Amino acid sequence: MSNKEASPSATAFWNDFLSQCEADLAQAADLLEGPTSMDDVEWKAPTRVPEMLGELLPRIKDILAAQEQAIQRLETKIVTVRQHLAYIRRDGSRGIQDVPRFVDQGL
Repeated sequence: MSNKEASPSATAFWNDFLSQCEADLAQAADLLEGPTSMDDVEWKAPTRVPEMLGELLPRIKDILAAQEQAIQRLETKIVTVRQHLAYIRRDGSRGIQDVPRFVDQGL
C-alpha cells in the first residue's frame, strides 16, 4: 500500500471494487435470513488493478471482518441444513418408525 496521493482513476476503481464487495456481503446476509438463489452470481477478479490506496485500509479491514463473520454464519447454516437433510433421507422418506421426531430435534 502507498500513502502517495491517489489518482482520481485509482480512487474510483477502489471505491467501485469495495462497493461491490459490500454489496456481495449484503447479499450473503440476505441469504442467511431466507431463501434466495445465487445461481446467477458470478464473481470475477478485477483486471488492471491500480495500486491499493492506504486511505482505504479501514474500509478494507471492515470488509474482511464482515466476510469472516458471514463465512462463520454460513458454515453454521450448512451444519443445520446437513442435519435436516440427514433426517429427511433417514426417516422422512420411510415415515416415522418409532417415536415422534421433529426436524428441529438434534440428530
